[in-house]
Amino acid sequence: MNKKKLIWQLPFLVVLIVGTVIILKKQPPFRTDEGFIFGTVYKITYQSDKDLKKEIEAELKKVDNSLSPFNPNSIISHINHNEEVVLDTLFTHVFNLAHKISEETDGAFDITVAPLTNAWGFGFKKSIPLDSLTVDSLKQLIGYQKIELQNNEKIIKADERMMLDCSAIAKGFGVDIIAQLFNSKGIKNYMIDIGGEVIVNGKNPKMNAWRIGINKPRNIAVWTFAKVVTVDPYAGMFIHAVEGDTYPLTRHTFRHGEVLAIPGGAARQIACAASVAEIKGMLH
Repeated sequence: MNKKKLIWQLPFLVVLIVGTVIILKKQPPFRTDEGFIFGTVYKITYQSDKDLKKEIEAELKKVDNSLSPFNPNSIISHINHNEEVVLDTLFTHVFNLAHKISEETDGAFDITVAPLTNAWGFGFKKSIPLDSLTVDSLKQLIGYQKIELQNNEKIIKADERMMLDCSAIAKGFGVDIIAQLFNSKGIKNYMIDIGGEVIVNGKNPKMNAWRIGINKPRNIAVWTFAKVVTVDPYAGMFIHAVEGDTYPLTRHTFRHGEVLAIPGGAARQIACAASVAEIKGMLH
């Protein structure tokens, strides 16, 4: 009896398999675009009938022209050189967000840190020989309270030698903007990686949930939607901030503190602040 039932079921199984293959063949292809932006590399994989490389590059260029200190013609570069420049809404939004995060972290996150990061060779200028006196003098040029955005139109510095570096934010905004582009076009399956900052949505080319490797995690994380950022400031620290629907984990304990499940698009800034502040349980 079982053999007879199996024989009758075989045609239906064949039809199901053939139908599935046809459906999969009709699915839009996955595309991968790669390039260089914000002083780092990007890799973007997405499922679409159309090649969106030009649109992707145009959106990334908007962020680069506003926030990248590696771009000599960007708004932030003009500000760092004390040159007159018209601010755009992207810059003012990021500046106000950075100021808010600085206040909430008691200055652990601070975009005015550029003079020191440059001196140490981690910024957008060549390093310089450092001693305690030089470091102390550079520290006088740092402090989010010493700079303000006047009427969303002009940056006012307490000292013209002060410089801004939004590198901890620009990449995150880049992935957010490309995700918004994809969402506006109804693209549901994608992974956006700019210099290690990642947003994933939907499924990967094998039609499985995206799997993201994190350096020295306690568990394996599988995402259908997530935003992941990592901070490894050349000293073996591993801070990871995660946004989105994650399973099986939403919180990690790392060598240098705990952070996770941060709402509101501020994951990178908070992760940087945590790596500086050495605070455990700063976020709840």
